[in-house]
Amino acid sequence: MLMEYSTKKFKIDFVVLWVDGTDEKWQKKKNKYLLEQKKLNNTNRYRDMGVFEYWFKNVFRFAPWVNNVYLVTDHQTPDFIKKYPKVIVIDHEQIINRKYLPTFNSNTIELNIWKIPNLEEHFVLFNDDTYLSNFVQPADFFSTTGKPRLTSILNVIQPSDEFSYIPFNNMELLNKHFSKKDFLRTSWKKVFNIAYGKRNFQSLLALPYPSITGFYEDHLPAPHLKSTFKKLATSVFKDEFEKQNKRRFRTKQDISQWLVKEFNILNNNYVVRPIKAGTLCRLQNTRDLSIIKKSLKTYKMVCINDNVISNKSWITLKEKLKEIFEKDFGELQ
Repeated sequence: MLMEYSTKKFKIDFVVLWVDGTDEKWQKKKNKYLLEQKKLNNTNRYRDMGVFEYWFKNVFRFAPWVNNVYLVTDHQTPDFIKKYPKVIVIDHEQIINRKYLPTFNSNTIELNIWKIPNLEEHFVLFNDDTYLSNFVQPADFFSTTGKPRLTSILNVIQPSDEFSYIPFNNMELLNKHFSKKDFLRTSWKKVFNIAYGKRNFQSLLALPYPSITGFYEDHLPAPHLKSTFKKLATSVFKDEFEKQNKRRFRTKQDISQWLVKEFNILNNNYVVRPIKAGTLCRLQNTRDLSIIKKSLKTYKMVCINDNVISNKSWITLKEKLKEIFEKDFGELQ
């Protein structure tokens, strides 16, 4: 059982990135720069599921202890945001050098969020498709001593799609700084933990490989330390962060914020997050809606990944998804 404790020990901020892909002005700007990077930059990467306001409604309902909530956008502010005065809107220009703007690469944006003015040392990074669905405590994200609560299940990255290159790139960098043997010697009780259930077998399968072959990604809100971001961006991986800033769109050469998370894991600067903390749901057809509905009632945190290919299907699924949220969390005022 996770311990509850006062947020007076340290403050915790929430950060979420958002883009309105239907904004014509934004579309024109994007299309001006978009050339050959379409595979990793499909429409669904920028599509609004129509329930984004529930992200804020649920945060203030289920995490009333949160310090500040930062919404990172590109000169875009949703109309409903005025209902939530605690939200601070951050434009890309405030955290990314103008010579790299505009950028449409979420990896680039995420690797610069540590520059948000007055951001606390302890913060949680959300994607706009990840929702709180029940009450959470600070201990769901950090230990009482301030260590991030992370999942350290080993994984073997498989080249199944274009996206697979990104976690592979992270691992290539981390293997230059960490020894798998040393990591397992100091952290084996965290790698093989009762909180991971059957997924411990996944770590066993990765053991024979001499290098670190990856970590299982739970696609849940990621607790971070600002100091780790700064250390990697300004010294350890300074050149790699600079190269990432130049990539306006996702590419096979990208690195991601998982690099920062996994740096803390390999430094043994974390505590275990149970596998049952949340779940990932993929929305591709109407059959997935029942799974999403059940997950929202079962877990504290749910990621709803947009895998819909047809725009016509998307319109229908979007409305049905909204109905689920309205029934579970109430209609929006």
